[in-house]
Amino acid sequence: MKSFSVILWTIPFLVLFVFPTGFKAVWADEVRLENGDRITGTVLTLEDKVLTIRTSYAGDLSIPWEAVADIATDGPVDVGLSDDTSFRGVVRAAEDGELSVKAEKVEAPLTFAIGDVAAINPGPDYQWTAGFNVGLDIEAGNTEKEEYHLNGQFFARTEEARYTVWAEYDKEYKDNDKTKDKSMGTLKYDHFFTEKWYGWFGTLFNRDEFKDLNLRSIASVGPGYQFFETPLSNLSAELGPAYINEDYDVDEDNNYVGLRWGLAYDSYFFDERVQFFHWNQGIWSLSDSEDIAVYTRTGFRVPLIKGITATLQYNVDWDNAVPAEEDEVDQRLLLTLGCQLGNYGKKARQLERLKYLDYD
Repeated sequence: MKSFSVILWTIPFLVLFVFPTGFKAVWADEVRLENGDRITGTVLTLEDKVLTIRTSYAGDLSIPWEAVADIATDGPVDVGLSDDTSFRGVVRAAEDGELSVKAEKVEAPLTFAIGDVAAINPGPDYQWTAGFNVGLDIEAGNTEKEEYHLNGQFFARTEEARYTVWAEYDKEYKDNDKTKDKSMGTLKYDHFFTEKWYGWFGTLFNRDEFKDLNLRSIASVGPGYQFFETPLSNLSAELGPAYINEDYDVDEDNNYVGLRWGLAYDSYFFDERVQFFHWNQGIWSLSDSEDIAVYTRTGFRVPLIKGITATLQYNVDWDNAVPAEEDEVDQRLLLTLGCQLGNYGKKARQLERLKYLDYD
């Protein structure tokens, strides 16, 4: 074991000293400007006729595309032309005003005018993410207990719209008797009128067998404000009128008009090793000011490997419209294991990794 450890510690030094030039080549992208200046670094993106290149001496530089005479990349990049054709390959300068690309799966280099280039490493037309989490607690012995939790979500974002689907389910047995059976879900559509302001329409459903609630359905609409929105950090707030319909098993059914609010925040920390999230939404009856329900989800999500995540989450549900013999507040601390898929966030991570966009 000792000799094996020595080998492991030796390998990095051998790589650094025996192959030093191999690491320099990674940063060999070059941009030549019309005035003759040359900029070396890493070509990141070309979007909206602005080329972004990251340098070791001046950070990220934004250059108008019309000021670029030619570029050369050390590794493959994604190139889109104005005629909507696209390909991936290593870019080289050709004749004056032209570039050539050795595209993947194409034998001969492709040559085209630099003015025909519309994008380099473009982001996807829409971004999406989907995932689910599972938690369970099983005890045997003096107390027989089985507790299950499942939640899942789907999120999609285009330039003008955002779609959200979310649901969770909890069930518990103690000594073979069911002691918990509750679920909640939401569907929501957001339409952006400006970069910050959007209008939304949403529905929220929840049921709780042991609080006499067969189904509470909430339909709401209103304005929202996106304080900031990136793949690494997001904050939004919403407020609008809502119509609430409550179906009880024993108590009298109820329906009323109220207000619905929502707050959603998430952010990555420690070089994307940990994500903090918090969302809060609630309803307040306009006919009975004491009739309030609030639902919050707060936690930390840790990416493990290949989309597998671990989540520590604290749930608080406060509902003062429940039957008198039931507690108004439900609290729960969950540790779940899950999976996250999608392309949302790859663009930001590309910038942080200092290299071209990877669609793996």
